[in-house]
Amino acid sequence: MNRKQKKAKRLNAKAHTQKQAQVYMTPKEKKDIYEWNNAHDELTLEPIEGLKESKLIKGVKVGIWLTLCVAIIWMSWHFLG
Repeated sequence: MNRKQKKAKRLNAKAHTQKQAQVYMTPKEKKDIYEWNNAHDELTLEPIEGLKESKLIKGVKVGIWLTLCVAIIWMSWHFLG
């Protein structure tokens, strides 16, 4: 066997053992792994009560966006028109 064949055989054996490990897990283990993998989703989707934006911050954000839009429109009108 050459190097590539040996490597392919080793990778195939490793994949087979990983598939077997998945088959023999109990439902509780599968549930625990699923919950562990999706825990970050629950943390980011929950609303944070203490970090509400004030009206001033919202107004500043809207002002910045409007200024940016007006600047883009003015530049396109000035240079292209």
